[in-house]
Amino acid sequence: MNHIVTFHTISEALRFERELKANNLKVELRPVPRKLSSSCGNCAFIDSSELEEVKNIMQEKNLEYDGIYSEADSM
Repeated sequence: MNHIVTFHTISEALRFERELKANNLKVELRPVPRKLSSSCGNCAFIDSSELEEVKNIMQEKNLEYDGIYSEADSM
C-alpha cells in the first residue's frame, strides 16, 4: 500500500521529492487524484512502510504539504 502526499504548489512537491531522494527513500510524483485535492496538480506517492521516516524528514526539513492520505482514500 502507498500513501499520497498532496501539496499547495509544485515547488513544494519538487522540494519534497528532492529531499526524499537525497535520503534514499522511494518517491514518485504523479497527478493528484481529484477526489483528494485540487490545489496543486501533482502529488507524491510514497511507500507506506517508510511513512514514519518521511514524516521525520518533513518535520526536520520543514517541508510544506497539504495532506497525507492512504491510497485507499483516493479510490
